[in-house]
Amino acid sequence: MEYPRVLIAFGVKDEAHTLPKYLDQIDKLDYPEDKLGYAVVTSPSSDNTVDIVLDWLKKKKHAYWQHVDVSHVEPLRRRMFTSTNYIRHYILNDFPNTPRFDYMFQCDGDVIGIPPETLKTLIGLDVDIVAPYIYTSMEKHPRNRFRNHKTFRDVWGFRFKYGPHPGLQFNSGVPEYYKRNMDTVDSINADRERGIIPMLSVGANPILIKREVLENVRYDGLHATPGWCIEADRLGYGVWSYPALECVHDWRS
Repeated sequence: MEYPRVLIAFGVKDEAHTLPKYLDQIDKLDYPEDKLGYAVVTSPSSDNTVDIVLDWLKKKKHAYWQHVDVSHVEPLRRRMFTSTNYIRHYILNDFPNTPRFDYMFQCDGDVIGIPPETLKTLIGLDVDIVAPYIYTSMEKHPRNRFRNHKTFRDVWGFRFKYGPHPGLQFNSGVPEYYKRNMDTVDSINADRERGIIPMLSVGANPILIKREVLENVRYDGLHATPGWCIEADRLGYGVWSYPALECVHDWRS
C-alpha cells in the first residue's frame, strides 16, 4: 500500500504543561515515519514551550519551524488563525528536498489523547475535511469540573449542517444527539456507510484536510478554523465529523 504524505501541523504558546503528553501522542501515531512531515509555529512564551518544540523537532527528518510574535493581532481567535495561516502557506510551497504533502493533519497542542489509528482511519474515509469527536479530559483532579462526566469539548467549532440542531448551539449535548441518532434520523443526512456526519464546521482538535482544499480555500476572518470550514463548505467542499473516533482535550485549557 502506498500511503499518502501527511504534514502534521500545530501552533503553540505557553503550553509546556500539555506539550510532552501531546507530542507523545503524535509520536505514537501508527503511520510510516517516512510519509510524515512536521510544521510548528511558536509564539513567545513565558514557559519553556519553544525549547520543548525545538528539542522534539531535532529528531524529525522533514521539519519546519516558524517563530512569530502575533501578540498584536486581535481578537484572540484571529491571532490563533494567523499562526495557522503560516502553516497553510508552507504546505502549498514546494521546497527543495522536501516531499509534496497530500494532507494536512492539524491538531492543537492541548489535545492529550489521540488514538494511534487516527491518521489511517481519517485518511481511509477519503473526504475533503474531517474531524473526530473531541472530549474533555476526565482526569481526577479537584479543580476539574469534568472529572465525573464525559463531556463533548468543541461546542464552538462543531456546527452541524443539517438535522434538528444546525449551526452554532454552544451545547455539549448536541453532538451526542447526532452521534446517537445518525443512523435513524434522516434529516441528519449522515453517510451511514462510512459513519460520518455533514458539518458546517469543525475545530482543530484535530482536523484532517486534503491538499486540494488548502489550495483553493482562502480565509482571513475572525473565526479561526470554523470560519475557514464554513468558507470551504460554501465553495462546495465536504466538511465531516467522525464520531466513532474520539480524542481527548486537556481540561485546564
